[in-house]
Amino acid sequence: MLQKRYSFYFLFIIILVIYSLNSCSFYTASYENSAKIEVEHITATGDIHYEINIEDTPVDIIFAFTNVNEVVGSDTPDVYAESITVNGQSFSAPIPTNFEYSVDNQNSTYTFIETSTRELVESIRTSAINKNTFPLPAVPSFDVVNDTNSFGDVDTNGNPITVDATCRSVVGPILTGQGNRTLNIWVADDCWEIGGDRKHLVTTEMITALEEKFLKTGLDNDIYDWVTTILGPEWGDTGYSNLIATNNEITILLNDIDNDDSDNGGVVGYFWGANNYTDTVSGFPGSNERIMFVIDAVMYASPSLDGYSVAPGPGWTENLFWPKIVFSTLAHEFQHMIHFYQKNFVANAAAFTETWINEMCSMLIEDFLADKTGVEGPRGVSPLIGTAGSPGNSEGRLPIFNQYLTNNLIITSNFGGNDPHYSDYSVSYAFGAWLARNYGGVEFLNRVVSSPYANKEAIEYAVQAYTGGTESFERLLQRWGAAIFLSDKTEAPGLYQYNSGGWFTSAINGNNYNLGSINLYNYNPAPEFATSTFQLSSGLTDAGSNVYLLAKENASGKLAWDITIPQDVRLTVIFKGK
Repeated sequence: MLQKRYSFYFLFIIILVIYSLNSCSFYTASYENSAKIEVEHITATGDIHYEINIEDTPVDIIFAFTNVNEVVGSDTPDVYAESITVNGQSFSAPIPTNFEYSVDNQNSTYTFIETSTRELVESIRTSAINKNTFPLPAVPSFDVVNDTNSFGDVDTNGNPITVDATCRSVVGPILTGQGNRTLNIWVADDCWEIGGDRKHLVTTEMITALEEKFLKTGLDNDIYDWVTTILGPEWGDTGYSNLIATNNEITILLNDIDNDDSDNGGVVGYFWGANNYTDTVSGFPGSNERIMFVIDAVMYASPSLDGYSVAPGPGWTENLFWPKIVFSTLAHEFQHMIHFYQKNFVANAAAFTETWINEMCSMLIEDFLADKTGVEGPRGVSPLIGTAGSPGNSEGRLPIFNQYLTNNLIITSNFGGNDPHYSDYSVSYAFGAWLARNYGGVEFLNRVVSSPYANKEAIEYAVQAYTGGTESFERLLQRWGAAIFLSDKTEAPGLYQYNSGGWFTSAINGNNYNLGSINLYNYNPAPEFATSTFQLSSGLTDAGSNVYLLAKENASGKLAWDITIPQDVRLTVIFKGK
């Protein structure tokens, strides 16, 4: 009888141990702190027990929880109702979001441009119009200074309007790495120095400054050369009868965008792919049939020191706030222009590029050109220095990223929404800035744009081409989460670097490009993360986001955590020495 009882207890213990092993993962580590920085990626989900022994000087331990479910579907598990538990305290898990493209909320110029361009590109793939079926349209005539024209445009609701303008400059043909190019600059008549009635008016001096920045005689000395060296030409023959032929011209129209006469914010400029179509029923009625940008004339002409107050003294110079923003915007929109052609007609991508990737590429172009154009760019640090700058920096995109650290990365529509801080742009730039500094610099950007992929696969393709191995988007998100909190360390491990202490230099087609170092702790605010599970349960999570918890500050000795992780969430543990 006793023998049977012991056998029963022994069998019960065996079953209990097997059950425990199946339901809980054990992680142990002995951290000697020789390098003072380590990163560990945990692949297990469910209940895990994590132990650590810190044998040297104390470190901070940060838990980064990453949602790795990029697409929501009926066959994909979600974590909407699940939570993460750390030592018995629960908080909401970062949750996936529906990334299906939506055309709702068309309440801004950007949203209308995004929607209409996407629809036009998709119509080519689905319509009966075939390549090389009809003869190409005739090449347009070159512009002449003092020509007048009525340009088609749209208001903030997408309603067609006309802009009466006069050609104020024709530069070229100028030899570039892509062949001869001509730049035509037009100014809306109500924005010109003679006869205009806007708050600030465009002058000949301003036209000259725009010419010098975008296209001038010589190679590798202007925005046109610098961007096309990385990405290739902005347009070429497509063979489609409803797209205009190439004539090697680019037009810049200076106009009061949105008709708001604003000199303290708004839409600075845009590229609209609809103008690349013919003005026909099969093309886009109202197209200007030009490869062109629109730049806000009022902000460009503003003699403001900081975007709000008017500068005292001699008035407008190209080194003031808004002119520098315009020059950076030209580079930004030029990427969009080239991306439209290279992705859709050269690479023949199967879909229209997701917005967050396209915007990431444009902000990286600004970043790569910052020291060349003499503009701070999205990094918000002097373009003269490669170091991470000084503490308290409130410039550029990164202060907003720090403030909204748990915001979504993948956004496919209504980018920026109604958020005046444009936090979506900041998150995309922060991710792209890390990728470019770790995975090949300008070659990374070139590969994203030239690849046939329009979603996260473009990122994976560019990374894998650089490393020669397989790197999933899931692991990239985890690496990025760690890199954020190591950005004040110039000795951060490879592939986790924002900050080398100087320039990150890369080359393409024989030309060098620089990216400055980034220390996210130098910005105001610094990266915001939870220091307790109570804070996490109080709303610091968001759809499709990462969540960060300071698990232990100045940790030493033996420590342990029992953690419950939902199926679509991964844990990264960051050990950060002082």
